[in-house]
Amino acid sequence: MAPIAALLLLLLLAASGPLRPMLSGAAPLEPVAVSLLAGAQEKGAVCLDGTPPGYHLQRGSGDGSGSWLLHLEGGGWCSTLKDCSGRRMSVLGSSNFMKPLQFAGHGIFDSDEIYNPGDYWCFISNPLAIYLFHLFPCPRSVCLFA
Repeated sequence: MAPIAALLLLLLLAASGPLRPMLSGAAPLEPVAVSLLAGAQEKGAVCLDGTPPGYHLQRGSGDGSGSWLLHLEGGGWCSTLKDCSGRRMSVLGSSNFMKPLQFAGHGIFDSDEIYNPGDYWCFISNPLAIYLFHLFPCPRSVCLFA
């Protein structure tokens, strides 16, 4: 019975777990560089530390070039001056801490069309630092901690 259980576990891991990228035929995608939103600072659309907002964009291909998958990263809301100020030294509040992103993994970010039929769509990732202040008006002197 133990060999059958081990075989089933291996098959499960190969299909959905950490071994699947090694066993899958899909080529790994290159990391996508950070793009900064041009003209945002002049309009006051900035991260907590005053840096311009950043995002990651991977263009789609073929029939997917007109379809979009938007990933709005979560992480909670800061509600106090101390909490918001602390976020300015991380990706939660500054584009300075954003790194290239690899759109790969499981579910909607899977690069294998067997597991994700939308793998050739345009992907855009929008970290917290971008949309934090699109939700409410905030005077510059209160919102910026730079």
